[in-house]
Amino acid sequence: MADEKELKVSLKGGKFVVSGEFDLGYMGVYKNSQIEILSEIDAVRDWDCVKKSFGEKEPTDEELCAFLADCLKQYQKKISENKKMVNDNFLANVFYDMSQCGYPFWENEKLVTSTDFDEDELWESGYDDLNEVIDDLMEEYSGTANDGSVKKRDVEAAVRKALPLFNLDAVLKSVKSECLCLHSGYLAFQCSDTLGAEILCGAYDQLSENLEFTEWHNH
Repeated sequence: MADEKELKVSLKGGKFVVSGEFDLGYMGVYKNSQIEILSEIDAVRDWDCVKKSFGEKEPTDEELCAFLADCLKQYQKKISENKKMVNDNFLANVFYDMSQCGYPFWENEKLVTSTDFDEDELWESGYDDLNEVIDDLMEEYSGTANDGSVKKRDVEAAVRKALPLFNLDAVLKSVKSECLCLHSGYLAFQCSDTLGAEILCGAYDQLSENLEFTEWHNH
């Protein structure tokens, strides 16, 4: 019996079609039509990774599809092996955004772990503990690989300690995967939350081959 989760690539009407599932950790699970290869066939044949793999030989359509499926599988394998660090880089980006704008999460009952708090105090100093650590965490995670080659601190533990009132579990459970796209040399994703809180609103980034986050956008 065929594994419906296995990543496969085929050509239909001159376009690449991906089937299967891709688990991107906290950024969601992407399935079938959510996974895309938007480049035209001739453009993909011109990708550096394709040329490196096939040399002077031009791959057949079948060989190209198999190669692209293998690229997705290799990304999935690396991410699975380094899921903690990839998740932590995602969280570092999210919480840095929150700290920069002072997002009043306590105004949304879905985002708090308790209703026993002083709102005036939070407006004044709600992010103080996070602000003490987030810049150092971002320095560790910005512009660096997440493939295990660089040792980094535990972001999730740090933010849970700094913002105990924030209901991180609720946000992570609400993540909606939107699209995942394979390009030459990187994998791009986009996701949002479904709490109406817009902690994640079209959150987008690109993962390089060493799983560095290179192009973060949110909102």
